[in-house]
Amino acid sequence: MSEEDTEKLHTEPDDRIPCTNHSSLNKIMEIATKHFNDVANSLESEESRTQLKTRFSERFREIVHQNVSVRGLPWATSGDLISQDLQEQQVGETEDALHSLLAKKVEELAKKRKNSTSEVLRLCEMRLKHQRQNLKKTDIEFEGPPRPTLKSSALTASQHQALTEVLSDCSHLKAKIKCMDQDFTKLQEDFKSAKSIVSMDDTGYASS
Repeated sequence: MSEEDTEKLHTEPDDRIPCTNHSSLNKIMEIATKHFNDVANSLESEESRTQLKTRFSERFREIVHQNVSVRGLPWATSGDLISQDLQEQQVGETEDALHSLLAKKVEELAKKRKNSTSEVLRLCEMRLKHQRQNLKKTDIEFEGPPRPTLKSSALTASQHQALTEVLSDCSHLKAKIKCMDQDFTKLQEDFKSAKSIVSMDDTGYASS
C-alpha cells in the first residue's frame, strides 16, 4: 500500500455498514447462495447453472465486501465460496487494512501519551503554585507579637472554656498545616517525576 493510499484511509470517512463478526456475514452468504442455487437449478443447461451460481457468489461477495466492514476490516469470506485469485486479493486487502489500522492506533497512542504528560505537568505546576501560596499565607498569619501568658486561676469559667476552644483550634490548624506540608512535599516529587518524562519521542518512552 502506497503512502497516498494510507493517507486516504486515515482521512476519508468509512461509510461501510459496521458488523461485529465474520460468522454472521458467512451465514448470510450461505443462505443467500442456497436460495439463489434453488432458482439457478431450474435452468436446463448445466453450464448455465454453474456460470450463474459462480457469478452470483462472486458478485454478492463483492457487494458485501465494498459496503460492509467487520470491526473496521474487510470481510473475510469462507474460502470455498470464492476463487483462489479473489481469496489472495482479499488477503492482501486485509493485510493492508490491518497495517493501516495499526499505524493509526500507534499514532493516536503516541499523541495521547504526549498530551497526557504535558497536562499532568501543567496540573502539577498549578498545584505547586497554589500550595506555595497557602504555606506563605499561613506563615504570615502566624507572625506577630508573642501571646501573653495567662494563669488558669485568673480566668473565669467562660474564659477558660473559650481559651480551651482556641487552643484546640490552634492544634487542629497546626495538624492541617502539617498535612499541607506533606502534600507539598508529595507534589514536589510528582512534579519532578512528571518533568522527567515531559520530553518524549514517538514511541512514548522517556528520552534518556
